[in-house]
Amino acid sequence: MDTTMNITNTSLRPAPSLARRAPQSVRTDILPRALFVSEVLARRLVHVAQDSFRGESAPDALSGLGTAVLVRSDPKGDEVEAFLRLGDGAIALVDSGHRHVRVEVAAGTRSDAARWVADLREALAIDPPVPDRVSIAFWMRGDCGGDVRHREIDAESFDEIADN
Repeated sequence: MDTTMNITNTSLRPAPSLARRAPQSVRTDILPRALFVSEVLARRLVHVAQDSFRGESAPDALSGLGTAVLVRSDPKGDEVEAFLRLGDGAIALVDSGHRHVRVEVAAGTRSDAARWVADLREALAIDPPVPDRVSIAFWMRGDCGGDVRHREIDAESFDEIADN
């Protein structure tokens, strides 16, 4: 098979110009992750630690932990996504909603990343749920891909439903 191409062939069409394409909408759901990854690469932070726990991350609580850049927030404040510049050359991505927090920290050393994750957990964690409430994750597919939301629902105790 010949790997060269005859550029005089009139049946070949050039790729369409980007200027002629319809504008694509910006996916705001990937903006925080993109900001986090770009900072990780720019600062050459090689150690990342993650945690997921019951908690709340109000913008006021985040501003006390470092320089917070609020990326996305709903009007009621139930769902917050933020990028934090922490001290000592560390950065964090905090995603919270409906009493569930997910943090991801990048730092220069593994111990620094783990320490910052522990500090965020201590600052943002809330008390365990009451026995008749259960945290459940709902997955849904939208126009921009999949999305997971955590909710709490009322649930009977196992002793009450064991005979069912």
